Amino acid sequence: MKLAGDRLGWSIVEVVSSDDIIAAAPDFVIVTHEFSPKLTQYPTLGVIWSPTAFFSPDPDRIRNILSYDGYLVANASLRDYLADLLLAHGKDAPISRFDFLPSALSTASESDQPSTRGSRSLFYAGVHWDGHRHGDLFAALKGRIPMRIHGDPQRWQHADEAFAGPLPFDGKSVVDAIRYCGIALTLHGSAHRAENIPSMRLFEAVSAGAIVISDRLGFAEKEFGDALLYVDADQSAEIVSQQVINHVCWINANPEVAQTMADRGRAIFNRNFALENILIRLPPFVNEVRRSMGLCPELDDSVDIIIRIGSRPLSMVQRAVGSLAAQTHRNISLLIVVFRPIDGLADLLARYKGRFKSIKILDAPDDGVRSTPLWIGLNAASAVFVGNLDDDDVLHPNHVASLVQTLRQPKAKAAPLAYAGTIQVQEDDGHWFDQINFRGDRGQIVEERRRLRFLEAFDSRKMLRFENFIQSNAWLARRSALTSETLQDPQLIVAEDVYLYLTLMLKGPFVASWQPTAEWNWRSTARDNVMFSPELWGKVWEHLHRKLAAAGVPLSSDIEPQSPANETSKHVKAILRGSWKLLAQPEMLLPRLRFGFGLLRHAGPRELVYYILRFGRRH
Repeated sequence: MKLAGDRLGWSIVEVVSSDDIIAAAPDFVIVTHEFSPKLTQYPTLGVIWSPTAFFSPDPDRIRNILSYDGYLVANASLRDYLADLLLAHGKDAPISRFDFLPSALSTASESDQPSTRGSRSLFYAGVHWDGHRHGDLFAALKGRIPMRIHGDPQRWQHADEAFAGPLPFDGKSVVDAIRYCGIALTLHGSAHRAENIPSMRLFEAVSAGAIVISDRLGFAEKEFGDALLYVDADQSAEIVSQQVINHVCWINANPEVAQTMADRGRAIFNRNFALENILIRLPPFVNEVRRSMGLCPELDDSVDIIIRIGSRPLSMVQRAVGSLAAQTHRNISLLIVVFRPIDGLADLLARYKGRFKSIKILDAPDDGVRSTPLWIGLNAASAVFVGNLDDDDVLHPNHVASLVQTLRQPKAKAAPLAYAGTIQVQEDDGHWFDQINFRGDRGQIVEERRRLRFLEAFDSRKMLRFENFIQSNAWLARRSALTSETLQDPQLIVAEDVYLYLTLMLKGPFVASWQPTAEWNWRSTARDNVMFSPELWGKVWEHLHRKLAAAGVPLSSDIEPQSPANETSKHVKAILRGSWKLLAQPEMLLPRLRFGFGLLRHAGPRELVYYILRFGRRH
């Protein structure tokens, strides 16, 4: 992709972590695998070009997909699947109306003619991450035709002299190796064939000017027709191997006719599927994504944002206020509630006077009651919408605009509150968030300081069980929903946000923006987040219950913390339920077993159990 960008005059940077993205400050981000969620403020496009069988059983990968701002999709069936997924979750985001395929660079036929050696050999490259795919076929071909096989040496130990080593994925080496051989075998897995999704190898092969022997993928037959040769991959290894051998013999016996086929295939590729021709369609699509995100806002409703100040240094306050000043929504007023003086605060706020509609400074007692400054701000709010930003957290530039858009949608007409997803950020060096796909054979640590912490559909039952999924800086409420009863300070030292949510739930269900636009800064070394103080939560539990009951919140009797024995029983039931559901659909059995095998191999048995446990709980 980088080479294609160079041809277009674009700067494309390959990144590993969210810090890499922030350092690059890109116009947009392309995520090529749904293992990775959106983790930064930049417009993030998810590429959906894998079969649904690979990711639909995994709730974590589905959640990652839902975090993206727009979608680049490989074919119509994936487009339909994604449209249904977004509709089911109430997410509105652009889906490409063009096919975004794992393609290759265009090539010129004049300088790419194969050499005049006596015969062509068969090229095949396979990572085979999902097991011993096509092993019987290559055993049947061994020694019968000239072959050069590339891939992981551990996967090809039995290829002997046909094995030619691994190739770098640099956009050039694979194409050069195919061109050297002159014939390429491109085989797709059963899931790819079932959903008619081509792999990159098909495009690399035709771009190299090779004669391509392909399985009967519907896409290949429709788009390239008789410019390719075909095998029936569903037949036995003996039958398929004989078909391959016959094709190779025919090619070497008829080099001019075969080359004409290859030239015709390359012409079709250059005209319709060259990577740079696909990428050139991105700028208009990115503009559509930016509008959908709220980066080009059209609404101008008034918004009050409360910031409680007194326990953090001025530098953190400046970071928080700066993130509000960067909001694309312009009609914002600040309600600064000060419970402890901070040197330099007045000068800091004076610098932002021209950015905000107004800045009001309100005094609050310094008595350790966290709810009081928040309720002082709520009572002072007069805008159409009101939100909160803790002084040590930040918001993405489209946060306010996206929530205003959400609350103005017809489906949210009765919603008292809209909320965003939350990205948790490790502020202290040396603390990293781990993911399954960060565990490879090299054993390297990926220094990733961000993770998608919350991105959930509204579930009142979870909220009533105190399973909170709305971060304190992630919401925007209608001021009209704050009645005189709601505006009574509950006098809570913690959980004041949960109390607010539960009382506002009495007015109606909340609505999600499905955009992770709030950042929750976490300090694992300093341990100064209130979540590190379980003793406070223990003290407030009974008081919180009394206040909620008095407010009319219908609490059940089973929300007390579970005993270890009950927790173990819940885990066992979830594992059994998850195992059954993972295996319940026969057509999904093979890809799910392959995924489980890969997870076991790369991440270990504990992660496999965790995956089944999460699947059982979420479904």
